[in-house]
Amino acid sequence: DVCSSDLFSVFVKRDVISKLNNTQYLLINALEAPVLAFILAFMTRYQLSNQSYTFYHNKNLVAYIFMSVIVALFLGLTVSAEEIFKDRKIRKREAFLNLSRGAYLFSKIFILFVISALQTFFFVAIGNYIIGFKEMFFEYWMMLFTVSLFANALGLNISSAFKSAVTIYIIIPFLIIPQLLLSGLLVKFDELNPSLAAKSIVPKSGEIMASRWAFEALVVNQFINNNYQKNIYTFEKEIINASFRKGLWYNKMMDLLNNKDAISQQIIQNELSDAGYKNASIGRIDVETAKSFIANVKQANNEIYKKYTDSLDNYYSQFSGNEVQKLAFEQSKMQFHNARIEELVKNSRPLEEGIYIESNRLHPNENNIYFNASDKHQIRSHFYAPKKY
Repeated sequence: DVCSSDLFSVFVKRDVISKLNNTQYLLINALEAPVLAFILAFMTRYQLSNQSYTFYHNKNLVAYIFMSVIVALFLGLTVSAEEIFKDRKIRKREAFLNLSRGAYLFSKIFILFVISALQTFFFVAIGNYIIGFKEMFFEYWMMLFTVSLFANALGLNISSAFKSAVTIYIIIPFLIIPQLLLSGLLVKFDELNPSLAAKSIVPKSGEIMASRWAFEALVVNQFINNNYQKNIYTFEKEIINASFRKGLWYNKMMDLLNNKDAISQQIIQNELSDAGYKNASIGRIDVETAKSFIANVKQANNEIYKKYTDSLDNYYSQFSGNEVQKLAFEQSKMQFHNARIEELVKNSRPLEEGIYIESNRLHPNENNIYFNASDKHQIRSHFYAPKKY
């Protein structure tokens, strides 16, 4: 009798030898990631006319990050799609020996994970170097690696489910295309077919897409935690939250208090409850008491706004008096921050009102990156939320 751990070692050794003896397989899988990284990064390395390249002005950085996620999916799928299928004859013979299927599957998973780790490592090393990333190597590698792991598992499933290599490769586009369409980038989630669309939270169709989670995580992390933005993000977040509460939210609440319809009453109750008003859900709301509470919310947010505006001004002032420090600060912005990512995660909609109603609650129509997810939806949240429950 052979124990499962010994079988695992045998299966790994057999698979590794088989792959090492396949020169074409080795070349394709060794060169695929570096070549794709070079092509993608080189083609998206945008720079302003007659100026040297700067990370800040690269308009294609969002496209590069998104395509990196899709490449990770593609690599993970193609490397695993035939792994079980090609062994079907061997497995039939081994079935008579009652050899552990678990050991066989774990050997496949182990080898694929090692291959995916190396492929994504070289992809990030080459692509991010050409694009000009000066930080976050581990974060990018880890996210693309986990996407490839998901694709490995998906590939192994279709490899075991179908009896023809042609069928397997025909099915791959059906797995990739939804990841493209429902990532939240190519088509905004609130602009999908109305039966699928949502705005205040990511729709369910987007929640099950690995591409959406990976892309969102990368751009949110890139915006919040780069060496330039991380020093001012907290100030900006408090300023924008307070500005929303003392401005758009206050004005909308005052308008709703003048309406007597049931929907307006429900919105008022929900918003007052969220803001800490203890009697919001008990019968009809006393208008004068509610107005007084809302005015207090506005006053409190005026103070928060002033506090963090002063703090941000003080932070900037340390660079204004010294030309060397001022130049270093500006260079930091050019090297680590990106205008296109900022535009994306702030989600500015100049032709629309800055506040909207969905699910009987008020929501900001821009600056998604500065508003934490509501605990009303548990793990679900709006797109580009900086924190989720």
